[in-house]
Amino acid sequence: MENSFKRLYDTMLKALDNMVSGYELNQEKHMAIFKVAGDPFDIMLTVRVEEEFEQFVVLSQLEFIVPDKYKPEYLMIVSSINFEEMFLGGFDFSLTEGVTVFRYSQICEESLMSQEAMEIAIKYVYDTVNKYNERLFRASRGEFMYDEFEDDFEEESGDLKDIEEIGKKKELKSPKETDEKVRGSEIS
Repeated sequence: MENSFKRLYDTMLKALDNMVSGYELNQEKHMAIFKVAGDPFDIMLTVRVEEEFEQFVVLSQLEFIVPDKYKPEYLMIVSSINFEEMFLGGFDFSLTEGVTVFRYSQICEESLMSQEAMEIAIKYVYDTVNKYNERLFRASRGEFMYDEFEDDFEEESGDLKDIEEIGKKKELKSPKETDEKVRGSEIS
């Protein structure tokens, strides 16, 4: 392992040790996976460093599959969120698998990313996924359409209104309870 890459990896571990009480570490892949309580769903995060470009990456795969019949509307919503709201990272949606992943990465080649910067990035990914997780889950179930979602963006602040204003407030089950097919918890 090259010296600057090793420092980057060690810094990632220090950031995780400072933030998370427990995580699953895969030293071979230079990756850690952990779950954090979210509102209303738990959030699975994968944090890793990649040797090529000495890249720091934070991923979060949302824990639901989008059924085929809702994919077009869902894709428009994800695209809108990325265009309107995302400046660092973004949501990726696989039309073939129906899976949504939030990705953040920072190329650190020949420089060192600080522990504090890594902690901020991890928190940013968590906060972003937590902000949109329920809304995207509801969209994946056809509870509102693209135009309803777009109407919910407030022009002045860019913030979203409360979820009650997006349509009927329903009792939510865990995404795992509602999906016929759910991927494993590992984020690739």
